[in-house]
Amino acid sequence: VKTLGYPSSFAFHPWDAIAFFDHMEHYIESPTPSDYIFRDELHRMVRAFVRSGGRRPPIPGWEPYPKNIALITRDNVTIIRNYHQDKCSFWKENGFEDYAWVS
Repeated sequence: VKTLGYPSSFAFHPWDAIAFFDHMEHYIESPTPSDYIFRDELHRMVRAFVRSGGRRPPIPGWEPYPKNIALITRDNVTIIRNYHQDKCSFWKENGFEDYAWVS
């Protein structure tokens, strides 16, 4: 993945938005079929959410945050209750949250 023409060395958080709006070719030279599958899955879930007016989750069992989150990968959607809870607890218990950029 490239940001402003330079390779990204760390986490690239806007990837889902880039894939959703179909701009992957601006960030990776040759999107793979699995990249397009990921994009299509995002489209499917957003359409399902919009069509239901937000009354039904796009996939069964997906509840509003913080009850759980959906981990979306190229070929799977997994419902997770405590995403990286061990890492989050470590940061909180050691006072590192003061140094984190939280928007």
